[in-house]
Amino acid sequence: WSGHAAFAFANRCGTYGAAARSADAACEQAAGALRRYGQVLSEARQEVRVLQRRGETCVAEMERAEAHAAEATERHMAYSRMAFQASLASGADAGATAAAFRAQADDAILERDRALGEAERARDELQRLRDRAERERERVLRAGRSAAGEVDAATGSLPSVSWPAAGLGGTVISSSGETVSVGVRILIFKLGGSESALVEERADGTWAVTFADG
Repeated sequence: WSGHAAFAFANRCGTYGAAARSADAACEQAAGALRRYGQVLSEARQEVRVLQRRGETCVAEMERAEAHAAEATERHMAYSRMAFQASLASGADAGATAAAFRAQADDAILERDRALGEAERARDELQRLRDRAERERERVLRAGRSAAGEVDAATGSLPSVSWPAAGLGGTVISSSGETVSVGVRILIFKLGGSESALVEERADGTWAVTFADG
């Protein structure tokens, strides 16, 4: 573990380590954005459930008030008819009877108006609840867009690491190649007996003489 290969290996491992730390930071940034959005979404769901229950109460009150108003309207019409019929009758008590019916018709009108007022108040409250729910929806949408932007920014900061190709036995740290072209001309001279001389002309322009026995 010394020399150029060791340094190159350490540098590459350091690059992977730095990339891992950078990726961890990016993922934590994205996770934090999603946690904050999740909190907003959870709060919004709870708020909407409350608004929904209150809205259901408003609808029930409105329906009950409208039914009461319709019933009071029918009584008003009935008492009005009876008052009219009583006014046409003869007798000492005809006027008193008609007046009593008219009073009951007036009471029915007052009940109808009160019921309609209650229905209108319930309707107004329901509209306010709808407006609050719409504002809550907009708040969640804004939080979602903000979280998406943060996640996108975190994704953009993820490092790019060149991993080794599949199927290779290891990671290439560095490589180099060198091609050497050598041409040699050899002359052999017999000197006598078993002795000879080998004369070499080398590629760099020098000559070498070697004496050999046998």
